[in-house]
Amino acid sequence: MFTKCFKTLCLILPCFFCACDEDDVADTPVQVAQTRSMLPKAEPERPKSPDPATIELTVSELTRCAAVSAAVGAKRRLTMEGLPKNTRQTAEGYWIGSIPTPEHIEEFHARNVRLVLTASLVPAKKLQALRQTMASLGITHIYMPFGSRFPSPSKFLPIVERFAPDQIFIHCEHGGDRSGAILAYLLNQRHGWQLARSLYAVIVPSYGDIQALTRILNAHGIACSADEFENDIGIYSAESNGGYGGLKVYAKDGNYVKLVNTLIDTVHKQKRDKRRRQ
Repeated sequence: MFTKCFKTLCLILPCFFCACDEDDVADTPVQVAQTRSMLPKAEPERPKSPDPATIELTVSELTRCAAVSAAVGAKRRLTMEGLPKNTRQTAEGYWIGSIPTPEHIEEFHARNVRLVLTASLVPAKKLQALRQTMASLGITHIYMPFGSRFPSPSKFLPIVERFAPDQIFIHCEHGGDRSGAILAYLLNQRHGWQLARSLYAVIVPSYGDIQALTRILNAHGIACSADEFENDIGIYSAESNGGYGGLKVYAKDGNYVKLVNTLIDTVHKQKRDKRRRQ
């Protein structure tokens, strides 16, 4: 009985004079610190060398993130100017961008645009409104939606050649891939650019896309490297002009790779046909 009471008292009062085991008493913070200081220190692990594939992915993603971040403020600025998103103008004069509205068409007309080339499907109602606006302003319209195959030049080149570059607005849905492919073709055919240079100029300026384009060009017998066109890479893509997007060849579905391949085949065929006529 006395033992039980004494144990109960120990739980209530400070245990100054009882003979409790030391293991039952919690260590003080000072004791814990002293104990830790006496433990052997483990050697820090050396960082492993990064995998090259991880470096490639990181570089590519950083490039994309930087471009998207730059586009956030630019998107509003372009809209405030009355032009579609991703609109930019090349040094040769061509206007490139995404699907416009009738109001955008009026803004382009005020900037001396007299030809609109549509490279993507437009919903019927929207297309009708655009055509009505263009007809009222005397703007010529080429409606030429296409997918993963580059279109025959006979569908657009004879009309395009009747207009100065700064009179032409080329657009697809987002102002990146198909409009970029058309621009690359025109730079090659109308302005004498090397085909490789014109494609590098409209490519998304990411590591993966640049390397993929180089492999495609080399596979077609165009011996080149990205270093040769360092100052031209992505200059006419939206990502280098306050927007987002451009011609992509690093896509998983392969449609854009097919688009570039058929564009190159088209140019090579034209060269062969020209030699035969001569």
